[in-house]
Amino acid sequence: MRKGDICEGYVEKIDFPNKGYVWVDEDGMKTRVIVKNAVPGQKVRFAVNKKRKDKCEGRLLEVLENSPLEKKCYEEGKVCKYFGKCGGCVYQSMEYSEQLKMKESQVKSILDEAVKGDFEFEGIIGSPVNESYRNKMEFTFGDEVKGGELALGLHKRNSTYDIVTVNGCKIVDNDFSRILDCVCSYFKEKNLPYFHKMTHEGYLRHLLVRKAVKTGQILVDIVTTTQLDFDMSEITEKLRNLQLDGTLVGLLHTYNDSIADVVKGYTNTNLLKSDPQKYIKLYFSVFKKSPKQFIEAFALNTLGFWNPEKNYYDSRMVHPYLEFYMLEAKKHNPDYIEIQRHSFLPHYEKILEKLVAQNYFSKIPIISSFLKLGTYFTLFITVLIFILYKKSYKYLVPLSYVFGLYITLFLSPVALFRYGFPILLITPVYFNIFFQKKEEQQQ
Repeated sequence: MRKGDICEGYVEKIDFPNKGYVWVDEDGMKTRVIVKNAVPGQKVRFAVNKKRKDKCEGRLLEVLENSPLEKKCYEEGKVCKYFGKCGGCVYQSMEYSEQLKMKESQVKSILDEAVKGDFEFEGIIGSPVNESYRNKMEFTFGDEVKGGELALGLHKRNSTYDIVTVNGCKIVDNDFSRILDCVCSYFKEKNLPYFHKMTHEGYLRHLLVRKAVKTGQILVDIVTTTQLDFDMSEITEKLRNLQLDGTLVGLLHTYNDSIADVVKGYTNTNLLKSDPQKYIKLYFSVFKKSPKQFIEAFALNTLGFWNPEKNYYDSRMVHPYLEFYMLEAKKHNPDYIEIQRHSFLPHYEKILEKLVAQNYFSKIPIISSFLKLGTYFTLFITVLIFILYKKSYKYLVPLSYVFGLYITLFLSPVALFRYGFPILLITPVYFNIFFQKKEEQQQ
């Protein structure tokens, strides 16, 4: 087997990241070839593009036979019409349950190599939505073949330049396809050039569409260069008149003259420095216009803080505080001095490490609720209501410090239990307000 040879074979398994293993007979011996973008059980034709002593890689050319795992999806017409041509999806031709089995095997294999010693693998959790789940897409302007008509969509599989217009893509809802079709047809009619990566000439670059899951509000951003001065008012009107399931609430026109092929907005820093108050007023005016959306976003991002019935597992909510040493510290810095720890109570230390570091607390009924920040937030609200009901406003002063800490945590991007540990420690203090009132009445 040499570089450039065309071979055929069956894909036996898939390893992360997307590496299919095909065994090929060569002079009475089996050679393993890594072929990407394949599905277990497929018979594929591939071209050998790398051949070394201990490694051989091939580029997928054609699927000769579909895998038994794909049979049901093809029979029921679930497979996207662009599948195989578009580079966006790889396993969409498999039933979602089969995809999960394959991914679970890959995750387990990675953990087996990474984790030293025994561990309990609890599997993976599938998404409740496996179609139309994307709420943001970045489409690229280009052409499907060199010199062809304008296309707007995703890159072809294994291609840097060719674009497939994916009108009807299954990972987004119908509004994305309607907007894509409208924009692509309009700019085809206007015969405007797209931005060529090699020559760095052209006007049209990207179409970004974002749709809010809760409200159905849609934001459209057309990204171009500054090489042409084109009036966007006509396409704006066309998009406004589109029949959409959601509501179009914003249309942006972003300029990007950088060489990099990314959707990126550039802030006018000179304008910002000249009038920072205007920028701040603009930010707060957006909040005033739609406070409900801002509040919902914060509520969803900080679910672990205020919901005592948090029903998804997050190992970061319990952090191992018993960190007595750095693992393999000298590997990263030879100047580290390792200090050996010798406990007078080694058995007690092992019990603590098992309870905390291995997260056994979360498996103990009732006790597990004390490791949820939502429990302490509920207690905080209860005490606050009690103070207001009894009109004991002087107790709001100590409570305000806890409130300030909660506000700080709400603004953080993740809900880590260790960040809320001070709240856990101070809870008995402010909860004592209930009994303080009784003592005052007795006096």
